[in-house]
Amino acid sequence: MRIFENTKEFMEVQNSSEVTFEQAKMLFLKYHNENEFKELDILFYYFENGYYYFGYKTDPTHDKQNRSWYFLEAKVNAKTGEIVKEDKQIEWTEIENEK
Repeated sequence: MRIFENTKEFMEVQNSSEVTFEQAKMLFLKYHNENEFKELDILFYYFENGYYYFGYKTDPTHDKQNRSWYFLEAKVNAKTGEIVKEDKQIEWTEIENEK
């Protein structure tokens, strides 16, 4: 089950995880800076199966179709802090429809 930020379920996950959301976000930010994805906006998508899922949104002004693209870049393990690369393009409607 996907758990989204700012929900009761998300707060419960935070209380039981060894790696908090803030720690996971900092780990992903470090990954982001090391890989030089400077032109992309960082997004937290959801928590699922013990992982925080992070990705990017592109700037529509840099796209020929004037469209933002969404990528699921990596997930951070809530127990170990390990980052697992995902590198998938996703449709934003997939996420919005589940919220």
